[in-house]
Amino acid sequence: MSITNLNFLPQSPNALVNDAKFVLRLLNLIHFFAQQTIITIKDFMCRRYYKFDPQVGENLCQIRAYKIFLLSFSDDKELEKDILQKKINEVESIDKAVLWHINEFENLQSKKDKYKSNQGKLASFLSQKGMIYKLSSSLYFLCISHFLTRFKKIDGYAVYIDYEKLRDKSGMSKHFSRRIIHNFQVYLAEFSSEFILKLVPEVPKLNELCKFIAELQYYDDDNRMVLPCYYVTKILLGHCLYKRKFTLSIIADRYLNNKLIDFVYLIFEVTKDGYISLIKKNDIEKFKDRASIIIKGITVYECVDDIESEFDFIKKIEDVGVLKIILFYMAKHRQYPGKKWIALFEDPFCHLLEEKMNLLYSSKTRRAEMVVQNSLIKEIEEIRKHRAEIMMMAKMAEKIGCCNENPRLFFIKHIYCDTIQHLIEVLPSGIKTCFSKEKEIVELVD
Repeated sequence: MSITNLNFLPQSPNALVNDAKFVLRLLNLIHFFAQQTIITIKDFMCRRYYKFDPQVGENLCQIRAYKIFLLSFSDDKELEKDILQKKINEVESIDKAVLWHINEFENLQSKKDKYKSNQGKLASFLSQKGMIYKLSSSLYFLCISHFLTRFKKIDGYAVYIDYEKLRDKSGMSKHFSRRIIHNFQVYLAEFSSEFILKLVPEVPKLNELCKFIAELQYYDDDNRMVLPCYYVTKILLGHCLYKRKFTLSIIADRYLNNKLIDFVYLIFEVTKDGYISLIKKNDIEKFKDRASIIIKGITVYECVDDIESEFDFIKKIEDVGVLKIILFYMAKHRQYPGKKWIALFEDPFCHLLEEKMNLLYSSKTRRAEMVVQNSLIKEIEEIRKHRAEIMMMAKMAEKIGCCNENPRLFFIKHIYCDTIQHLIEVLPSGIKTCFSKEKEIVELVD
């Protein structure tokens, strides 16, 4: 099914166009999203990846970060600069026609002229007026991501949608703005889950997860599709390590109780064979134009004597292993958002294991074929192995300080994508930037 700017609208394409006020609201929305499309394309072409960090409302920001990272060097022809520039020209041309029709309908209302009713269905009406343009799936993803970034508000580490700003910029009613935000968040959540499911078969080491990952997919309290946090991250890291080398940037805000004392900024280069090294200060210029996965977090000390020197802090990160720290954190983090799946917060396999056990019991009662029973027994054994893994990783998070209960080493707050150059430009003044020559070998938990 092709994607057009009609997908931005909360109305059905089959909605009847028979009211002048409705048409005027509709045309203003078409204009608003035409401008949104143009802004999105320009920001992507200028490599402003930090503007594609959407507020979706679940706990899987790492998926969008990795998707943007992949799109930053994608060979998708639809994202080539000349194609994107043609799309800008097309949308600008259509937007001029939209503005002309807006003016016509405003004049119609001011003169209190009667509007010719029964203009047909919304899709046909806009098509006849030449107001529809197509979008590739990647460009639509970028538009939605940009939109949910543009209208989010950050208060410390709290993030939420700024509906007042959205209504001010778009002219939407409170009802429409909430409806559109919800639609976009649901879309991105579903897109993210499907993206993960497509990655798994591409990595041989993750083959065993192919059997279970789709069965761990649920809808949360707000009808967003969600997957367990730990396994999503394991898949993303596994895909990264299997496909290409990449850069990973760590920003650690270091606190003494509730008071910020300093910042530590680290840039890692991770190679396909699993080596990770901190980039030397003299080499930073070579990496400035690169897109990087950015991980922001905090380190909390309870007393002055606990505060480490920069050197000791870096060494501790290296000794544990930065990718293992990420996995430790994700294992301890609640696996699903909201309250609907509270029973699965720590153990995403809880329901699935119970289901498989019931099937096994049922198959024995029915005296099913031995091959069926053996298959279920094997699946149950694999599930138990995965459960043991995530429980062990969660305990490690508590032990080394990668969780809310113990943020002594590094507690992750957010993950997104940006260029290293822009990241350095926006870091607070007086930041302490740390670099190292040391290397470590990284192996994901099998």
